[in-house]
Amino acid sequence: MRYQPHGGRLYCRHSQILVFRHAKTIMADFNKFDPRVDSLVIETKTFWDAAIGKLADSDRHWLADAVHRHPEKASNVQYERAHTGFTRTITVTIADIERLYDEKMSG
Repeated sequence: MRYQPHGGRLYCRHSQILVFRHAKTIMADFNKFDPRVDSLVIETKTFWDAAIGKLADSDRHWLADAVHRHPEKASNVQYERAHTGFTRTITVTIADIERLYDEKMSG
């Protein structure tokens, strides 16, 4: 078996199958909540699902703050790489609004 360099990694050619030595590298999923990635968030953005009608500015502000306070509960979370960390983007859905109002009324 002979190891050869390939894009910064070493691989061995064995019966025409490439076996990477670093095959256990786990990449983050940037389309759902990830606590490790979330710890590196430097900026947040909020978008609103098309199904959501008109909301007062005060309601939008309160909902955006509440959904970013607990991003693990949001229905739609995405992360984008930034120069020094990540940007968390949450698209607020009707289910998120229902959950947040239920939590507000019960607590």
